[in-house]
Amino acid sequence: MIKPKQFKQPSYEERVTYDQRCVDVLSDLCKVGMDWVLDSQGQPLKLRRGDLVPQAKGWHDIVRRSLIPTSNNSEVTINKAIMIHCIMKGGEINVGEIIAKNIIDTAENVKQDSWLGYPSIILLLCGDAGVPLEEFEETDIVSVGKPITKNRLEYVTTVQLERQPLAKRKKRKGERQEEEHEEMEEASTLNMNQLQAALEGISGQYSQIQRSQEEQAQQHRDLWQLMDQQREVQAQWMNQQRECQAHRMELQQEQYTKMYEAINNSTAEYEKSMNKVIQEQVQLRKEQAQQRELLHRMEARQDAL
Repeated sequence: MIKPKQFKQPSYEERVTYDQRCVDVLSDLCKVGMDWVLDSQGQPLKLRRGDLVPQAKGWHDIVRRSLIPTSNNSEVTINKAIMIHCIMKGGEINVGEIIAKNIIDTAENVKQDSWLGYPSIILLLCGDAGVPLEEFEETDIVSVGKPITKNRLEYVTTVQLERQPLAKRKKRKGERQEEEHEEMEEASTLNMNQLQAALEGISGQYSQIQRSQEEQAQQHRDLWQLMDQQREVQAQWMNQQRECQAHRMELQQEQYTKMYEAINNSTAEYEKSMNKVIQEQVQLRKEQAQQRELLHRMEARQDAL
């Protein structure tokens, strides 16, 4: 009995639905200095294939051919990026469920100029269902894609090179070509849907730039307003400190005055008390002298008798 493999990372379905982890996807899949292409709301929308590291480029070719088919080879939608990240980091992917769901979506939303994915699987399903396929027996309906080679995965175009930081640019002047020419997997012309999507993307980028500039201007205005508020608060605090210091000086001066008055009053009362004591002593001496004189007179009278 084969034991089911235990995955340490969240599954593809969980990542898409609950936790896209766009920062981890960007850092693990792309070269240094690259960033997401954002939508009109400023949220991650897609990556450029030219910004991927070689390993991620190889998995992108497999994913876009076999798991989430598309004819656009130059852009990596967020779902494809999450799937590549799950493959590289060990997240569970229910391939059968994904293919079945995408085939149903394709059947329910058929467009005349749309690119049909899963041709071999659909052909087998049609054969099992008894669909007549005689008219397609001699028709080559699947174009052969370019092989996944080391040189192709490591190739850097002029446009890709210009988006990289200066320290990371490689000296490949003889091999530089336009990114769109190298990235096209099939030799098909740009249809109206792709043109409209490109125009919408340019319009979205322009709107995003305008919003970013407006947000920066608003941030500057908010910063100046905050600085003005801080200056006002600081001025109020300085005024309060000056008023508090002046009040303290007044209280100290009042206390000094009261102390001085108390000291003066104490000195005056002391002098007054001392004068009173001196007067009492003088009066006592007078009375003692009078008593002595009276005693002498009484003694003299007794002697005379």
